[in-house]
Amino acid sequence: FRAFSRFGMMWRLRAFLLPLLLWLVATDSEPDAGPTPAQTNFAAHKTCSECVDAGHGWCPIRRACGGFANRECPDDDRAYAEDHPYILEKKEQEALLPVEVLTDDNFDEIVLDEGKHVLVEFYAPWCGHCKQLEPIWNEVAEVFKAEPDIVIAKMDATAHTRAPQKFNVKSYPTIKWFPKDQKYGVDWSARREKRDFVDFVNRQTGAQRGMDGRLAPHVGRVKALDTLVLALEDDREVDVEALAAAIEEQVGPIYAGRPEAEWVKMYAAVVRGMQGGDFLAQEGSRLEAALQDEAVDAAAAKRMQTKQNVLKAFGGLRKLNVKALRAVARENGIDTANAVEKADIRRAVQRAVPTGPGRLTQVAAAAEAAAAAIAKEQAEAEARAARKAEMKRKEEERKERRAREREAEKNSHVVKLADRTFNKTALDVQKDVFVEFYAPWCGHCKELAPVWEEVAAEFQGMPDTVIAKVDATVAGKTAAQYGVKSYPTLLWFPKGNKAGVPYEGGRDKDTLVAFVANGGVDPGENVPPQQEEGSAVVALGRANFDAVVL
Repeated sequence: FRAFSRFGMMWRLRAFLLPLLLWLVATDSEPDAGPTPAQTNFAAHKTCSECVDAGHGWCPIRRACGGFANRECPDDDRAYAEDHPYILEKKEQEALLPVEVLTDDNFDEIVLDEGKHVLVEFYAPWCGHCKQLEPIWNEVAEVFKAEPDIVIAKMDATAHTRAPQKFNVKSYPTIKWFPKDQKYGVDWSARREKRDFVDFVNRQTGAQRGMDGRLAPHVGRVKALDTLVLALEDDREVDVEALAAAIEEQVGPIYAGRPEAEWVKMYAAVVRGMQGGDFLAQEGSRLEAALQDEAVDAAAAKRMQTKQNVLKAFGGLRKLNVKALRAVARENGIDTANAVEKADIRRAVQRAVPTGPGRLTQVAAAAEAAAAAIAKEQAEAEARAARKAEMKRKEEERKERRAREREAEKNSHVVKLADRTFNKTALDVQKDVFVEFYAPWCGHCKELAPVWEEVAAEFQGMPDTVIAKVDATVAGKTAAQYGVKSYPTLLWFPKGNKAGVPYEGGRDKDTLVAFVANGGVDPGENVPPQQEEGSAVVALGRANFDAVVL
């Protein structure tokens, strides 16, 4: 029997020893110390996925977001963003993220607000560890998005330096916790995993959010209901049946995930326990061990706070626990204030809400407020889910479009040129090269694209004739060199003239093919002046316009 008891005790202790062991052996990656000289001009935002797929050296997102020191940032220019769909898509995605973006201007207002708990990541855009943390940070913010007094935030410490200097940020990422009553910033030193962040914020704030952001199913805790329980705490006259009916009518249907009767039964049990004193007796016996040696250690306090019981479902470590603690303390001659102080739980204790007459009216009002709060949260959750679904749909469409474009480029006869490859191909004196400068967003360019492919197909197998295209929004150096200001711009680079001759003829396949086949001469230019018999009207073309008119 003794052996069995020892085994049972060891088995129960595993819940406390295993997390402690894991914490002791956990290691963290070394933080990035700072940018290398080669990184100092890196973009403030990632290169867009289209440019990554296409292998572009830089993209509009970098240019618009001030990625290069010698460029002004037109980030607020909506027209510029609309002309560059990659930027607009990035803006729309960032606007949906639940992470609060901090700057020197709004840091004090948000982080030092004594009505909010704030978890802040100080990061650098070039930091590899920060990039790895970014999706986790977004998920943590999503979990607590519905908690009005919890903020998950981030701050670019390379762009906004006042707060990082004040709070001694020297490496990236640096994570600091700013609870409501302590605004000096507590350093985070644990693992940087989603579950660790979520568990920490839940413990520190009393929130009961699951990993998916919903209220934990074993808790079912809503702040409006907490207030209701505290308001009823000292009342011995409350009509429990009326309370149950009010909750069943106003709150029960909202909890679609569990039977209404279960919630009503649990709630009524809480109120009856408060009135009858049985709960105090049960809590008292449970707390006796924790009050040994006139103190409550951290492990005991955590057990008190996290043990799943009926009271936990509607408030956790609140006044009833303290009342029980004080009752047991008096019986054992212990200084209650000293015990609470040593347990470091004083700040976790909330005083009872002052109450008065008209209890059932308050019950109905609180239940209605709870129902409204839950309904609002569910509506917001559904809206967030719809936005995420729309973002996912757009992303899938973009991937499908890029896959089609890559497949088309693989089978294309058009040679794609960039700044670094342009001169080698277009200025080759052994080749006639016909180049289209285009922009991805340009409607006329999109109309010309299939025609340009057909023209290129006509000259496949002819090594001295090249039909090419250049994305002028990416190959900005080449586009500027040849004075490209509108799209599409067609330039002819024949073997004997590499200055780039503008083409201003028709854009149908036959005309373009004839132009290339004739060595860069528009077929219309070979037509002699036409004059109808007996008429003084002369037909003009490019070949005879200057001679006749000028």
